[in-house]
Amino acid sequence: MHLHDQLTGSQPSHPALVVDLQTAQGGFFGDRGIRRYAMAFSLALLRRDAVSAVLFNPNRPTVEFIPPELRDVARVEWGTTATLRRLDTEGAGAYVMTSPFERVQSPASFVPRYVVDSGMPMAAVLYDLIPEIIDVYPPELMEAYRARRELIKRVDLILALSDQTKRDAVERLGVPPERVEVIGAGASDYFRPPTPGDQPALLLAERLPQVTRPYVFCVSGWSAHKNTEGLIDAWARLPSATRDAYQLVVTCRLPPRAGTAWVDRARARGLREDDLVVTDHVDDEVLRALYQQASLFVSPSFYEGFGLPVLEAALCDCPAVTSNAAAVPEVLQWAPSSFSPGDLDEMADVVERGLRDDEFRLQLRQAGEAAARRHTWDSVADRAAAACTGLGAGRARRRTPRLRLALVGAFDSGDGERVARAIGAVADVERFSDVPEAGPDADRRQRVARLGRTVDPWSYDAIVYLVDEQPPDAVLDAARRYPGVVWFLANPAECPDGRELSRGARGRLVPPGAAAPSAAASVAPFARPAPTRVVTLDDLDGAVADLLELVRSG
Repeated sequence: MHLHDQLTGSQPSHPALVVDLQTAQGGFFGDRGIRRYAMAFSLALLRRDAVSAVLFNPNRPTVEFIPPELRDVARVEWGTTATLRRLDTEGAGAYVMTSPFERVQSPASFVPRYVVDSGMPMAAVLYDLIPEIIDVYPPELMEAYRARRELIKRVDLILALSDQTKRDAVERLGVPPERVEVIGAGASDYFRPPTPGDQPALLLAERLPQVTRPYVFCVSGWSAHKNTEGLIDAWARLPSATRDAYQLVVTCRLPPRAGTAWVDRARARGLREDDLVVTDHVDDEVLRALYQQASLFVSPSFYEGFGLPVLEAALCDCPAVTSNAAAVPEVLQWAPSSFSPGDLDEMADVVERGLRDDEFRLQLRQAGEAAARRHTWDSVADRAAAACTGLGAGRARRRTPRLRLALVGAFDSGDGERVARAIGAVADVERFSDVPEAGPDADRRQRVARLGRTVDPWSYDAIVYLVDEQPPDAVLDAARRYPGVVWFLANPAECPDGRELSRGARGRLVPPGAAAPSAAASVAPFARPAPTRVVTLDDLDGAVADLLELVRSG
């Protein structure tokens, strides 16, 4: 029972979503907005008790910090076939991809095979379709992008961040409008006005000493659609008195190729050395202080799927002005606060007014306060849960896939071949061996080294290692990386690697009269002692039944 149910005595609310949160592990998108959105979205769904499980990708190393309030939740699990089968049996409602353009190895592990084979309804959070509109990806990434694009077109439901993103999904992907729901976005409550004890001015003086006078702030990116160049050009058109009184501060994670391009552009437009400050990437503490101390925030972008920095600025009580393009004006929803991103004079005029017109600044703050009330994570979670509730209605009944097992070992022995054929009679089986084989099943046998490279090892309900006295090194290596069920065809005492094979095993089957070797501490994602069953090849049907019981028991 979930913690909420234990406290309230209520039944779990629906839908019981299975949330794919592998983007939190870091990698392709790093610590950018998609990862942050996905984690906050998942936490909001957990608070609303709309989650059956939050899943990480067991094939993927975790390279970014995951906050304890998410990492340590009981419903956070590894996205294995065994886990998904259990969740499906318990009544999981839908599988939600929080980052549908994520890149992973092996590529097959992105969408778990069980989700597809079972017919579990699928939803995807869609942030934007920038690559459809602006040339931002290098050619080597476009093939993977197009493949994911086709996947998004086929999911049961698209959860769009904005009305603009919904229009793009309908117009550019051809998705029927009824399959797209706008859920919006929120911002972290870390972003707030200064409280007693905060010293944002002192922090900026220590961390960004190049900021020497009041400033206008922009959170940007090294991409043409962010329109940073246009902002620099518009800044050069402001009255000299304004430029004397204020600096323009731009925060952006800069790639090595960026060099001094923006500073050089500012110099070419007649700006002085200290008129423009480019900070490169800053941590959240400095970012919040920049919002809190800014005289005005400006977002000049040509295209955004939402415009999260505008909302973060509003939460810090910083007045903001924005472009009127794509989804950016949807945050404040007040037309006088916006300008055409391609009209440099208009941009300069709105920025000047945002700095000099006290009544206008008050109205900007009021628009920001209203935006902060509208765009909350709880409202995002409520809209997403409501949209997903009806996903199962009117669709084909779910399938229950047969158990799918990977058999790893040498099948040239009589016992190994007998066991493999008996298992294949009751489950879907793929064989992995480093011993060349012939026969009718030869085309279904793969080399062990492919596990984890081109084959997702966690797409099976279990990996079964068929072990004799001298298992090949490749089998030992696979067992270390991917714990499974170890079926000893010989007495484990006669296998010098028996203890190593038992490390983290999900279960062990040993012949009569044999003792299973003591195992070292279990390893994730199967952190529990491995049960041992005594089986005999004289009763092969019974032995296979014991194997399937071990697999199903998880």
